[in-house]
Amino acid sequence: MINWENQWSEENGNFKNDTVKKVLTPMKAPEEESVEPLVIFWRAMSPHGDQNPFFSINTKNENFPKVNIFSISLYFRNLYKQSQTGISIYAPYAIRRLEWLNKLILNNS
Repeated sequence: MINWENQWSEENGNFKNDTVKKVLTPMKAPEEESVEPLVIFWRAMSPHGDQNPFFSINTKNENFPKVNIFSISLYFRNLYKQSQTGISIYAPYAIRRLEWLNKLILNNS
């Protein structure tokens, strides 16, 4: 909940951070398409402290009455809790990149 309180103003019905707030600025949309704002946070984000990674919140914005929020951190936490064997990610170049980083760090120390 602390993360959420740092991002959202209940009083203003809007985000505190201008970088995030811009999602509520209307843009030119394709004809006949419905547009809903979405903010994706990497950190755990929940207004009520629950573990739901996707939720909507009402705004006081004249263009968008609600904004959708997705917390990647909560999504992965839920995946991990549901899994019997952990989370498997296909990242074929990750080991090679970590080896290069290790060489850079060890050679510079």
